Amino acid sequence: MKYVAVIGCSFTAHDQPGHRYPEKWNSWSQYIPQDFPDVEVHNYACSAMACNYFDVILKGLVNFKHYKYDAVIIQLSSSTRWSLPLDTPVEDYMRYNDFWNTEIDPLEDLLVVEHEIPTNIPRYKHMIDLSSLITFGGNVNGKANITGIRHKDVLDTDQLQYLNNLVQGGLPLASIFYYNFIKTLPMYEKYFDKVFYYSHLPTSDNTVSNNIGRELDIIPWIEKFPKYIDRFTNAPDDPGHLNSTGNKLLYNDYIMKSAIGDWLNDQ
Repeated sequence: MKYVAVIGCSFTAHDQPGHRYPEKWNSWSQYIPQDFPDVEVHNYACSAMACNYFDVILKGLVNFKHYKYDAVIIQLSSSTRWSLPLDTPVEDYMRYNDFWNTEIDPLEDLLVVEHEIPTNIPRYKHMIDLSSLITFGGNVNGKANITGIRHKDVLDTDQLQYLNNLVQGGLPLASIFYYNFIKTLPMYEKYFDKVFYYSHLPTSDNTVSNNIGRELDIIPWIEKFPKYIDRFTNAPDDPGHLNSTGNKLLYNDYIMKSAIGDWLNDQ
């Protein structure tokens, strides 16, 4: 059995197209185990996340004793995003809940395994659920915004907007981290056979961010299809989340016709 970890934001998380349409929850990554019976996929994507989150997950996977992943696929998010946990101790930010073995100390391991989203797909697991987080500096319909808040308490929106403006404008921290993160990815092939990455959103400098041999990122690519908004996305005001038809298109015509598809077919 080959094990593949998938990391990303809402464009890869299995809870899209979102809570408004729970009957249509889907991800492009769910089709891999359906087509390849010797591959198991673990989806670590979480809505509204940024590359600093992806970096934490990737480092956790290196030391994950329950699975040795053969390949990691990273869906890059916006280059202007920066994600932070809120009032959450580090040991709770990424915790492990082994539902196969209730005797395991939840602090022994760093990753969450929770099945709040039922998929009924063999060899496919949704791994991450964070209850307290915020993401600054993301873009929604071309406007800087706070793209993700999950917290039980009322938050000071003025303070959050101030931090968002720092990340979006005055501090280039997010973009610097984004490009440096990409440069470090080849180092992880010491731990995994393959580390693939591609971008769903166009980068701030309009360069292509993938190592899978595609000439376009996802949004520019799918815009080439006629009437793409009505056919492949949730709604005209949605920032690009794909519906089930769009995710199947993404899998068949983008992922499988790339270095990821070549690797899967060689297994």
